[in-house]
Amino acid sequence: MSNRILLFILFLFTTQVGVAQMCDCAKDMAFLVAAYNNDYAGMQDFKVKHSEYQQIVDSLVQASQGITSLQACGIRIAAYIHYLNNGHVYFGKTKEHPQYARKSHISEQPTVQIVDEQQVVVSIPSADLYLKPVLDSLIDIYSSQIMQHNLLIIDLRGNGGGGDAMFHALLPFIYTNPIYTHGTELWTSANNVQLFRDLLSNPHLPEADKKDIQRIVKKTEKHPNQFILLSENRVDTLTLDTVLPYPQKVSILIDKGCKSATEQFLLKAQQSEKVTLYGTENSGGALDYANLNTVILPSGYWYVSLPTTRTTRLPNNPVDPDGIAPDVKVAKGTDVLEFVLTH
Repeated sequence: MSNRILLFILFLFTTQVGVAQMCDCAKDMAFLVAAYNNDYAGMQDFKVKHSEYQQIVDSLVQASQGITSLQACGIRIAAYIHYLNNGHVYFGKTKEHPQYARKSHISEQPTVQIVDEQQVVVSIPSADLYLKPVLDSLIDIYSSQIMQHNLLIIDLRGNGGGGDAMFHALLPFIYTNPIYTHGTELWTSANNVQLFRDLLSNPHLPEADKKDIQRIVKKTEKHPNQFILLSENRVDTLTLDTVLPYPQKVSILIDKGCKSATEQFLLKAQQSEKVTLYGTENSGGALDYANLNTVILPSGYWYVSLPTTRTTRLPNNPVDPDGIAPDVKVAKGTDVLEFVLTH
């Protein structure tokens, strides 16, 4: 399934609402628990591993009774979200609150640096797809030089994800053999399916994606409250015609800030004979349950993220919650980029 569809979902359903000064915490908590029980793609797996789930949830809901303080209610909501222990499950204050204005993206711009005759550094602080044309342009400009250097360093530290397509321009430089990518399953709750139905009325949706969504919706109607495969195959294979002689080596720098689409790129990159991952710690571990729906709680003050899909890598090859380990673990406190440049 196209990543463009998943972006349409995210943008269409992240809505702004008025901010309430007081809240009925019991109402927010009941709504929150019902939303995750019904629509969270990871809930069944979580309950299998946590037999105490219902007891914990009942106690949290009971503790919310009579609370109207936003701060006190936030503590209860945070306790539930923290208990679910997934990097794609989080909550925050709604965007209309003036304290939470969108930050500047200046520091998120990708860059390319020719260090010397042997080494090139490509830094990608964010995988937000609005930055893809910037990265693609840089790769077009520098591709001939990259292909004349022995070592390509890809600095992904702090890259919390965005879209898988952000990294497509890098694949020819790391490719040595076919790359396998596991598919995605949608949990077909009524709310999750409605996301796809509503997309069909979006005037900006490409015709090819509309046909794909129509196919998915038709399939969900036959299989309600089940997992269905979004793509045609459980595992897709990427094969390129050419293995570039240079760069001979690719070093990828990671940290716990690497999540989601960035981790998906790491799984692809690890299959290359050229690639070595460097870092002082594992990646963030927020990949297995994805394609988030943003849901506003009844008070209008809080939003939560709700993963609607899971990977077909499960249960045998999870990334959540421990993340992807570096091939070379660098001592904490060490500048990882400097370490790679000098070793």
